[in-house]
Amino acid sequence: MSALISITQELDNNILRIDNLGKVLVDNDSLVKDVTETITTMIDRGLLIGGEIIKVNGPLTVHMAFVLAHKLAPLFETVAVYDLRLKNKYVVAIVNGGKFKVGDLID
Repeated sequence: MSALISITQELDNNILRIDNLGKVLVDNDSLVKDVTETITTMIDRGLLIGGEIIKVNGPLTVHMAFVLAHKLAPLFETVAVYDLRLKNKYVVAIVNGGKFKVGDLID
């Protein structure tokens, strides 16, 4: 799995946690490859379980966010991303049905 970042799914609260970004300084091309490999491996091994909602929490580059959106959207009805400025709120960014709309704020 990843040497540049850490990605884990917290099943009890539907959070996909991103950690360790910036501990090793690398360019976005390396990050994109690393995120793609890590998330694909998690999916292939059954370590990333799809469902109603996933809330992404942790530092991301725009490039990483695009990879995660591409990989998570088919697995989850709703993908939301943590926003530091909103204090403990997630902004719904992708909706494939379900009870949320794009732009909704959730805990």
